[in-house]
Amino acid sequence: MVCGMFENILGWHFSPTLRTSIIKQVKELKGSEENYEPGSTYKPLLMDYFELVGIPQIFFDEICFYDDLWARSLTTRDTPLRHYKQCRHVNYAVIHEWESRLDEIEKNEEMMAEEKKEAKKVVSNQYINKFPFFHPVLPTKREYISMKNGSYVYDALFDKRMYLVLKEKLDKYNLAYLGNSEGWVNLELE
Repeated sequence: MVCGMFENILGWHFSPTLRTSIIKQVKELKGSEENYEPGSTYKPLLMDYFELVGIPQIFFDEICFYDDLWARSLTTRDTPLRHYKQCRHVNYAVIHEWESRLDEIEKNEEMMAEEKKEAKKVVSNQYINKFPFFHPVLPTKREYISMKNGSYVYDALFDKRMYLVLKEKLDKYNLAYLGNSEGWVNLELE
């Protein structure tokens, strides 16, 4: 999460494909086989440039923990079929029409499996504006923490160049979020 926060401060909003390519090139240059992203689709790019040391010191006057339900938006990573199947609020006539067209494709015995898959994508993309942009994913909880006069203080070791670039960005504007785009934090580097 901290690595993602640093990347966002730097404006590094790269696609998963580009991240994979960058990591592959870095591994080839370093001769390294390190894998920082087990079990996650996020592939961090700055892990070799900082290290959190020890246990954080936590200060606050008041603290509140709460859960909020998460709704995902349609992203370029979603397949139309997956997104549409997770939408709750859709006109039944649209669903009936869309599913009928998909069924016709599935029953077409002259088409190969790969052709059916591509045809379903084409049909699904024709309906993209008839489905909600956001969809709930099995009501997923996200935990939030709100602190009054609170802070987490970490000791950290930084690559000097990374530290200077982060410091410069934060001096201009302190726009950092931790975990997701709703987890805004005020970050200070000393």
